[in-house]
Amino acid sequence: MSIRGLLFSMLALSSMGACGASYYIDNDGGDNGNDGLSPERAWKTLAKLSAHEAKPGDRFLFKRGCMWRGKTLDLKSGAPGNPVVYGNYGEGALPIIQPSVAFDDVSEWTEVQPGIWRTPEENVTIERLDVNQDLRASDWSIYTEPGADVSWSKKSNGDQVRYRISCAKRGKVETNIQFLGPDVPKLETSVLFRFKARSDKACQLPEFRVMRKGTPWTAFAMSSGKTEISSDWKEYEVLLIKHDAVPVDARLNIFVGTSLPEGGVLEIEPLELVNVDVGGYQPIKVDVGNIIFNHGEAYGWKKWGVDKLTNERDYYHDWGSGCVYLKSKENPAKAWESIEMALKRHGVHHGGAHDVVVDGIHVRYSAAHGFGGGSCKRIVIRNCDVSWIGGGVLYTRNGVHTRYGNGIEFWCAAEDCLVENNRIWQVYDVAISNQGNDKFAVQKNITYRNNLIWSCEQSYEYWRSPETALTENVSFVNNTCLDAGFGWSHDQRPNKIGTHVLAYHVVSQNKGIFIKDNVFCNAKDSLITLHNDWLKDLDMDYNLWWQESDAPFFRMRMKDGWSFLKTQLEECRAKTGQDKHSVFGKPEFVDSAAGDYRLKPGTLGTKSSSTGGVVGLQWVGKPQR
Repeated sequence: MSIRGLLFSMLALSSMGACGASYYIDNDGGDNGNDGLSPERAWKTLAKLSAHEAKPGDRFLFKRGCMWRGKTLDLKSGAPGNPVVYGNYGEGALPIIQPSVAFDDVSEWTEVQPGIWRTPEENVTIERLDVNQDLRASDWSIYTEPGADVSWSKKSNGDQVRYRISCAKRGKVETNIQFLGPDVPKLETSVLFRFKARSDKACQLPEFRVMRKGTPWTAFAMSSGKTEISSDWKEYEVLLIKHDAVPVDARLNIFVGTSLPEGGVLEIEPLELVNVDVGGYQPIKVDVGNIIFNHGEAYGWKKWGVDKLTNERDYYHDWGSGCVYLKSKENPAKAWESIEMALKRHGVHHGGAHDVVVDGIHVRYSAAHGFGGGSCKRIVIRNCDVSWIGGGVLYTRNGVHTRYGNGIEFWCAAEDCLVENNRIWQVYDVAISNQGNDKFAVQKNITYRNNLIWSCEQSYEYWRSPETALTENVSFVNNTCLDAGFGWSHDQRPNKIGTHVLAYHVVSQNKGIFIKDNVFCNAKDSLITLHNDWLKDLDMDYNLWWQESDAPFFRMRMKDGWSFLKTQLEECRAKTGQDKHSVFGKPEFVDSAAGDYRLKPGTLGTKSSSTGGVVGLQWVGKPQR
């Protein structure tokens, strides 16, 4: 670990004492009408917290034993040396941020076929309120990705604007072509999007969203079903149901990547957004990436059609209707006390944030990332639990669905970040990662230390592109990582890579990437997996490695690639130049059943770190499995 990294860590620790107001959030006994300045006058909801304008040094304290479900916690920024802090107060279990939806009432399930149960169908009532925004003179633009080819023009007639979109080549997925609308700075309710349109060829517009303008691409309100556009001018109304609080950086998007007919012309006249009150039952329009039964006793197996549901707990989420179909011998709510459907949204979003400390919060049941976001600086995540994360569909190409979800991820630009003393388990992809593909993004001074990781598909993943991107001084040190690829996602993944250290193609500039003083124990496929040779930029050493099975120790997945078994440690060292001082053997922990994964005094690894001390984590955890 570099001196710069150590100095930053000390600064992050000292910043906890910064001045500011303390606000308390209690989901059981709080009230949003309170001022939040004491436990007795606590706020209640995340919505109240989101609406509050934070100042540097403010502390937002969640009551232990409470849970906030269905929403993402969006972090607010502080100032250098004076961070905004998200922590806890009281006694009991860590406060929980849980962006899932519960279906544990027998009335919520209907048997539609023998052994196939369905959540309720849509039964929505709409009451028009007032106009949210007049769109007749609004500015729109077209976004295209490589492979798609469209041209567009804008024609004004008084206060009315008409857009003409000609498609030479449509995309492979809907996101390849997007019609980007105006900002939607205020969205208190669901909305109707009113517009006129016509298309000279058959055209079905599949999806309308109010979503974040930057990464991570989060939808706050979205439509359901497809809107068929006729060849005659007609007026259309599309309902966008609000699912989450809308930040100021949101806008209206129409996804048309595969919907525009090649050689065809689509014309649109935006009219207005109308606020509406939506009653009745609203089905799930956000992808269900996993179903967690009885808080981890069992989990769902995502399938892609009702006819594919063959085994108990197989499920299919019909994105059109929003209904979830589940294979079960009896009413699922009778079979299980708790049924949580993890939705494709982050648990905590740190994108664009700076000078923030998150200390002692449990984030679980998110089908995107536990902590996700980019363009961030001076973020500290410590003493948190992150569990049962990921599984949402990232994209679909040629009928193949790619799912995703990381425990803690820094995307593209990130500087001076510290992740320490956390427990992370049961993640679809990787527990911890810094990655991205922005041309000029910098990832610098990021430290991951003293974390306990188990049963994730991967423990640490790194990839960067293109050649202009820079990564400098990233340290993964003194972590204990167990059983990569032995979690919930492995067997249902199309791309099985159960490994502790994973690097997809790394072509960026790299200056100092350290993987040292860790314990890596057992992996389904290989302990280390690289997809191209960037070993000259990597400093991996002083680790304790153990592989119970005969799976490879080190695997290079590239043309003319190679792999080494645990019996070929010397050959691996000679080939890679890595792990020259590392040891290979079975770790002995103090008391794994009680959650104490420190190494027993006097056993292998207790005198083999880069400083002559103990490798792996240095703190006593809690029972976890």
